[in-house]
Amino acid sequence: MSEVRDEAKKEAALQAVKLIFMIAGVLAMMAVSNPDFIRTTKMRAAKIVRERLDRLAHRCGYLSMGTELKTGKQRYAVPLQLSLVRDKAAAAYEKARGRSRLCRYGERRWHGTPSW
Repeated sequence: MSEVRDEAKKEAALQAVKLIFMIAGVLAMMAVSNPDFIRTTKMRAAKIVRERLDRLAHRCGYLSMGTELKTGKQRYAVPLQLSLVRDKAAAAYEKARGRSRLCRYGERRWHGTPSW
């Protein structure tokens, strides 16, 4: 009975490895056939990370405010760090998109306006 389970586990592991290699092969073919595939994949990943970190930072800040009202202690280090990482993810999205909202001197400008 245990030999059958061991064989089934080995077969399942082998199938999982084959599936991983097949997915990697399909992704490689898509990257070669479509030059924008890698860029759009980076954009999607950065957007998803930014959105999830935004929600997480908001919830954590909300809980920190509740803790401050109950105990009087300010604990905003975690929400601050989450929002900073979220801003980095947003910058990565803009970089992958090919547009930067910051010009040379750091002031914000809309894309398309002269930066002189």
